[in-house]
Amino acid sequence: MLRNATTTAVYYASNHLSSAKILAETAAAYGQRAYVGKTCSDQLVPDYYVETTEQSVAETEEFLQWVKGKWGGNTDGRDSREALIKAVITPRFVPTCSWVLLKELGRLAKEYDAFVQTHAAESVDEVMLGMILLRGFWFMTNEANSMEK
Repeated sequence: MLRNATTTAVYYASNHLSSAKILAETAAAYGQRAYVGKTCSDQLVPDYYVETTEQSVAETEEFLQWVKGKWGGNTDGRDSREALIKAVITPRFVPTCSWVLLKELGRLAKEYDAFVQTHAAESVDEVMLGMILLRGFWFMTNEANSMEK
């Protein structure tokens, strides 16, 4: 990619923490600015690829801390946007993430001042499923918010 003048890339690693670390280290070794995410998914994926909500959140936070520790962050605790490698919150896409996982990933994004990447859908059926699931997420979120008032 660097030979073709792509100096910055946004990458999805798999849902394995080790793959995200290897991908980040590889990009850094080549001097490429990279936004790397450990993919998160806790539902509607094959059994060999699903992770628990707790595991997904914990490993995402570990990856955020690992990247910040290795490639930068300011001494005042704020992250540096100039860092060569940045961790990105990466929900695989709406149907594969429970609303609890999405909410926790949102919390991490805010807490760590991290970008979020995902893809919308790969087919019309996935768009429809996402819309159905998001309506439920929207309803539950609004109900929870109204109960807090």
